[in-house]
Parts: sequence; structure tokens; C-alpha cells
Amino acid sequence: MQALLRKIWVGAVAIPIISGVVGLASGAAIAVSWSKSNVIPVVLVKPGIGGFEPVDGSSIGNMWSKSDVKAVLLVKPGIAGFEPREGVSIGNFWSKDNVLPVMLVEPSGGGFIPLQTLSNGAEPNSTSQFNESQHVTSSNASASASTIESQIEGDFEGWEGETIVKLTNGQIWQQNEYYYTYHYAFMPHVLIIKSGNGYKMKVDGVNKLIGVIQIR
Repeated sequence: MQALLRKIWVGAVAIPIISGVVGLASGAAIAVSWSKSNVIPVVLVKPGIGGFEPVDGSSIGNMWSKSDVKAVLLVKPGIAGFEPREGVSIGNFWSKDNVLPVMLVEPSGGGFIPLQTLSNGAEPNSTSQFNESQHVTSSNASASASTIESQIEGDFEGWEGETIVKLTNGQIWQQNEYYYTYHYAFMPHVLIIKSGNGYKMKVDGVNKLIGVIQIR
């Protein structure tokens, strides 16, 4: 199991394996915690000269060959089973038994707890709870959250270097990492993930995570 998820994603955030990859999820932290020995650290990598290197941080001594890297696909429940969150679903289905759910976690005083618990300001103890009103897609959400899910308001035409993106939750983000690609979509879903000291945005239909900063 460790070999399967050793080199996938999320720099600086560990993921305990509960059973395959369904997506990024956060839930109630009632008596939910893990020891360090039960957490499998993973890292998001990108192609580099001589192999694959970490997306964030130093690549010195941190390189992997293609055969060492495990591809991961986010899936969602569908009519015939679990299907890709984006892309072609024809012929791409998995049964529940073949899906490995995972959860993002972060360190706390007594071990590792579900990531959104701390990011929402809850106390890191076994009785911590949060409800739907605290979900990071709300209109008053801020960049203090570790993961944000929303949609782009209106048309999206790709990344141009300093692209400004307005979300349906009221937030406005600006690209702060140079990357150019054209991709048209109407109100695509986005996932914003805390990465090191900054944030990266994943837009449905665009494979690359792009560095962004919140301007409102």
C-alpha cells in the first residue's frame, strides 16, 4: 500500500490510508486521529531533467524515475460505479471495492487529525466538530482554509500569466505562477489547495495546478 501512494500528491500534507483515491475530503473529527506510524506521506511531482522532481521544495537528491511514480486519479460516484471527476468516463469505471478512499490530515498535539478541523479554527482535540456552515466553499471563506472547492463565475479561457479568476463563492484569485494554456470552459469547478506557504488552483479540464494568490 505504501508503494502505491508513496509518490503522489500533496507536498507538506500527509495522508492516512483508510482503504484508494476518491478525492479530497474533510469530515468531522470526533475521535478521529492517527499516529505518525499510520500516516503515509506523499508528494506531488512533476517531470524534470533526469526524472521526476517535487513540485515544491528542493529537487537535490529528490528525483524519481517514471517507473517509481504512481499515477492517481480522482473519481466520483456514477451510475455504473466510480468514474473520473474529469475527462472521458466511457470504459473508465471502478467498483467500490477497487477504490481507495483517502483523507488529508495535518499534525495536532495528539497526532494527525482531518485537515479541515484546524483550518476552520477548531481546537485540535478528539471532540472537535465542524458542520456544513463551516465548509470552505461558503461566501465568507478565506485563504486560511487548506482546501477550497468552488466554481469559476462565467467563462474561463485558460491561464495567461496573471489571469484573474472570480469564483461563485465571492472570492477572487490571481495567477502568480507563469503558465500559459488555452482552455475554454463555462463555470468549471475548481479546487484550491494549500501548498507550502501559498496556494495552487486546479481547474477542471486543465491538468496543471497553478500557483495563485487571493486578492479578495
